[in-house]
Amino acid sequence: MPCPERTYASSTDREAIYSHATDPASLELRRCTPTQPGHYATAGSEEQIPCSPGTFQPAAFSSSCRSCPAGTYQDEPGQSRCTPCKPGFYCEAGASAPRPCDPATYSERTDLTSRTQCKATDPGFFAVTGSATQTPCR
Repeated sequence: MPCPERTYASSTDREAIYSHATDPASLELRRCTPTQPGHYATAGSEEQIPCSPGTFQPAAFSSSCRSCPAGTYQDEPGQSRCTPCKPGFYCEAGASAPRPCDPATYSERTDLTSRTQCKATDPGFFAVTGSATQTPCR
């Protein structure tokens, strides 16, 4: 029988599988391995699957990954947490990379969730794409 979701077993280990329980305590007998944080497995998986960029999974024994919340991002596969957005950037939900504030806008914050949260520069100041601060004109 195949391993249940949230676990995996190589094809050689699958020959030893004889139970169909989903209780983690019984997995050792079945040679099904619980997934690690940052990974998931569907029923019958031969390998754990890393979470895609823009997603994460903090827990072991998982059948799916979660989207990064707005204000955070994850640019690496197989991660257990998301990273706060960078100053001068914003991160929408599920972001795999921060997006820069437009020219003439900026932000020092690391929790922006949309472009509209970037601040417009004051008169006599400018900001290039992705600026964390405004710069005085000379």
